[in-house]
Amino acid sequence: MRFFTSFRMTAIRKLRMNTFIFLFYLLASFTFAAILVENVRFSQQEGTNLVDIYYDLSDTEGGQEFSVSLSLSDNGGGSYSILPRALSGDYGAKITPGRNKHIVWDAGADFDSLVGNNIVFKVMATATTTTGSPKIQRFVGTISPSDQAANRQMSLARKSFDEGNFEKAAGEFQKVVMNFPTAGIAPDAQLLVAECYVNLNKWDRSADAYGWYLSYFPKHNERPAAYFNLATSYFNLKKYDLALKNFQVVVDSFSTSELAENARLNVVVCRDRLGDETTPTTKSGLTYLSKNSEGYNEYRHEKTGIVLIKIPAGEFWMGSAADEGSDNEHPQHKVYLDEYYIGKYEVTNEQFEQFVRATGYRTDAEKEGKGYTYEDGKLEERAGRNWRYYYSAGREKHPVVLVSWNDAKAFCDWAGLRLPTEAEWEKSARGTDSRTYPWGDSWDASRCASWVTDINLMKSKTGYVDMGSGRSTVPVGSFTTDVSPCGCHDLAGNVWEWCADWYGDGYYSTSPYQNPKGPSIGDYRVLRGGSWDCESLLCRSSFRFGGGPAFRDSDCGFRVAPSP
Repeated sequence: MRFFTSFRMTAIRKLRMNTFIFLFYLLASFTFAAILVENVRFSQQEGTNLVDIYYDLSDTEGGQEFSVSLSLSDNGGGSYSILPRALSGDYGAKITPGRNKHIVWDAGADFDSLVGNNIVFKVMATATTTTGSPKIQRFVGTISPSDQAANRQMSLARKSFDEGNFEKAAGEFQKVVMNFPTAGIAPDAQLLVAECYVNLNKWDRSADAYGWYLSYFPKHNERPAAYFNLATSYFNLKKYDLALKNFQVVVDSFSTSELAENARLNVVVCRDRLGDETTPTTKSGLTYLSKNSEGYNEYRHEKTGIVLIKIPAGEFWMGSAADEGSDNEHPQHKVYLDEYYIGKYEVTNEQFEQFVRATGYRTDAEKEGKGYTYEDGKLEERAGRNWRYYYSAGREKHPVVLVSWNDAKAFCDWAGLRLPTEAEWEKSARGTDSRTYPWGDSWDASRCASWVTDINLMKSKTGYVDMGSGRSTVPVGSFTTDVSPCGCHDLAGNVWEWCADWYGDGYYSTSPYQNPKGPSIGDYRVLRGGSWDCESLLCRSSFRFGGGPAFRDSDCGFRVAPSP
């Protein structure tokens, strides 16, 4: 079978380590004319993922304001390919000269982990005019007056490229990217770095370069080709699983691109190389069941019997458009998620009971002797209310309620599972077409268990109990039209669902593009999806709020995901 390639562009390197430990660091400073950035130093705040960066900025000519940005090297200054995003303090525009300028970096918001003994931070200052346009841009050790200089550097690199000196050209294109990261030609330069390594058959380097492009230029228009070429690089490295994953991204997220059909053919090639044309790959502890009616593979978790759906890697739009939704749903932003699995249904009473019988676990509500309920239409904390209170004969398949985030995590720890991230939850609910509800953009109260659902419809379901104003949870999956694009049930209504993330009102402003996991610290955990006592606004797939880890309510439950 023919393997299809089309090299023009790039992909992304992920850091996968266990903690944030900055063991050793280098200091950097630079002087140019009247501008001096010096005494750069940093330290990690004890017990957190917050990093303090200090520097001195002086301007002997006076009257200048600066735009200050930051880059990071994990190889002793060999390259500054890491661009922190979750920054606050003396960072960004309108920074005035002074000593002990202070930037705070929330490393946990940008990366799962980062461990190193040769970390270098590089401060970049751009002197601006009164209109804020660049006047003198400088990196540590590099002077870049304007985009005109970037174009000159680009011309030198292209000359080397045209002469076939690809190793030299790669270094020169990389200088354009690092010295002029905000220039309009920076994304193209990064793609040409990758193409140089393609011409040299250095597939590991081309994969890194394409990955860097996808990570740091999320709005550039060559993303389909970049994913395709990343997959091709992995294929040539015989990493067929990674090649398959990235070809699948082109198929799923860029179905209208001219590369989609070639990518689809290459998916088959990769599966053939993996010996996987007929049997879907699976994780340890899962048994393949079948493909569901939405076209997604389903698996059975061997320990609990929970059914899980495999979601392919790819992008989706998270949050709400500027004229829609609540403030904490803004800005709407594109997110890339690696392949993951998620529960088809919410965890039920009988599944939670299996955990309690096996471990003797007592929930927060049981230990404290009380929980919140909506009896008589009033939200009040009442004595004796815990997960057992609404669990009676006929309610085995109803979602477990009155469980806290702590209780949900304890279940997951026992089962060898985890809670889904907020991003995984939202992609599972709305798919890649940004729909408002799991079934589409129009509200329909007959599709789910909500506050405005007909009470007689709720009463017709097995195990009906009046939990407040005549309304009730329903057995999971019993609203057969409350189904998301991937085949998950009850992602709107029935019960609120705990997610793994800490909740942050403004988190979307600093959320990373790839696999966001929420703020590194917080007071509340994310809840999603609405419930049997919510109106349509709260059942939207983008609606989000938080509750304390020990909070428990008769409308709160959870679903699960397998551990990585």
